[in-house]
Amino acid sequence: MRKATQNIVGVLSLGVLATSWSLGQAADTGLSLETAPQPAATNNTDAPAVPTAEPSATPATPAEPGTAPSQSASQSSAPTKATAPAPTKQPATASVSQTGAAVAYKYGVIQLEVVKSGSSITAVNLIQSSTKGPDWAVVPGMLAEAAVNANGSNFGNVSGATFTTQAFKQALESALGKF
Repeated sequence: MRKATQNIVGVLSLGVLATSWSLGQAADTGLSLETAPQPAATNNTDAPAVPTAEPSATPATPAEPGTAPSQSASQSSAPTKATAPAPTKQPATASVSQTGAAVAYKYGVIQLEVVKSGSSITAVNLIQSSTKGPDWAVVPGMLAEAAVNANGSNFGNVSGATFTTQAFKQALESALGKF
């Protein structure tokens, strides 16, 4: 019995370690575990609304001829009409870009151009980006993507590239300070 308990604890420990490592990688690269947004409702007000629900594990069964189709527990019992908000014209916001100061750090220089549309960052372009070697050349691009996704400098470090990440965030804040 003791050997079996040791094996079970060992397997569970490996599972916990693997999960922790995966979550740490997601946090380090600025990735999120969110799901994709749901599609918007249509403007067809004559058709009944189709309830959105998570896919079930059991497939829908077809109704027998001459009988009413059954509804799943996640669907509402009475159909409702879809109501969409009236379309409003929003003023087109022009994209504006600012270039930050060049930030010198241990492995080179980083300088960025930030493009914003309204209050959202739409792109981060690398003007200058030096790293500690060719294997690390992808890091500034990863950081630029993380900055766009976070809409600022509130994202995690890239493991093993702490100096580059810190210099990137300084360069990003320099450009954002000019807006």
